[in-house]
Formats: sequence, structure tokens, C-alpha cells
Amino acid sequence: MDEYFEKDSCAEDGSILLLLNIEELTPFFTNPVKWCDPTKLMRFKELIDTSVELPPITVCKVDGELVVYDGHHRWFAAYLAGKKHIMAWVTP
Repeated sequence: MDEYFEKDSCAEDGSILLLLNIEELTPFFTNPVKWCDPTKLMRFKELIDTSVELPPITVCKVDGELVVYDGHHRWFAAYLAGKKHIMAWVTP
């Protein structure tokens, strides 16, 4: 959790836009949405490989961990594409 860098962005709900280390994020497995559609995942990876910037994911702090709440496909596709960091809204 040490390797994130605050940007000049803050949402009305108090969320902060940060650049996070991908490897320090944990998936939210109990998300009611089917979180891994292989076709969608590979499409996002292709977009990332061609330098398309996808919207930031949403991350929550839970028991000291950064948990991906929304954006599992974008997070995992960035990981598969070899990215080290990802933009995320971190909720308080």
C-alpha cells in the first residue's frame, strides 16, 4: 500500500484518485457480478496493449487491504498486459 501516488482528484464522496501498484490489490470474490468473462478480459487486454486508457477502477480499504470493488476485468487485463500500476478511485 506504500506505492501509490496521490493525484489532484477527489470525488464528492471523499474518494481519491490514485495510481496503485497492481500486485497489491485483492479481488472482491463475493461480488455478485460474474467477475471474469474471458472474452471481455482479452478485449480489455488488447485495448491496454494498444495504449487505450480505460476508466479508473474502484478500490475499497478493507481490514488494511486494498480490495477491487469495481473493475475486475480492467484490473486483471492490466496485470496480464504487464502493467505495474493502475488508476483507481479509493473509497474512504
